[in-house]
Amino acid sequence: MKDDCDGVFGKATARSYPLYLGTDGPRETAAVISAKASDSYSWTFAKGLVNEGMSSALAGRVGTSVAAVLKILHELGAPLGHEPKVAGDLRGRIAELGLSAMVKYPEDPKQRKHFAKLAKKIQLEDNEKTLATFTDATFLGVYGLILTSRAVRSRDLGEDPVLTPWESVEPMNVAPNAANGKQLMVAPGAVHELPQSLTLLQVEAVADLVREFAAGSVT
Repeated sequence: MKDDCDGVFGKATARSYPLYLGTDGPRETAAVISAKASDSYSWTFAKGLVNEGMSSALAGRVGTSVAAVLKILHELGAPLGHEPKVAGDLRGRIAELGLSAMVKYPEDPKQRKHFAKLAKKIQLEDNEKTLATFTDATFLGVYGLILTSRAVRSRDLGEDPVLTPWESVEPMNVAPNAANGKQLMVAPGAVHELPQSLTLLQVEAVADLVREFAAGSVT
């Protein structure tokens, strides 16, 4: 499934979702797989062509198609894998989501100067630890998203830092900002900046990470 446009410098990456047969049977498994695919699909580039009713209908077709494929494969006795396990730790999940090349960890000696500059702009509380950051820097300074032991923090260039405690993050409302694809909403009115270098798929992956961490499925 592609929800991004091919560009001059390369083709957009298609989203992929593992096909497996759960214990509840083909129809129920198909509903889970298609819901995951549909819920994370971005209609940004197609919103001028597809209205809400059409997108819902297309999502339903995806579910029907996946169910038909699973039913046929099951009846033919074709081998189908089990539901893929998801890492429960933050760094393992970051790797699974394909974000290893974008993340920065505070103990990385190569990022020592970056974190020193970040510390001057964002003051952590006592006993608050930086877990991982999706940050970048320009000649104007450092900016981006910081995940700490207590909160989601961020800073935009030339702006004051923004703080949302983890207990205030609403997992169901964590999503890329529809008005600005380089921002992440973590609760109504709580918007955080992301580096401009992140692609649409990477922004979606960061949203998944924050959503799962806030919900407690990733620790």
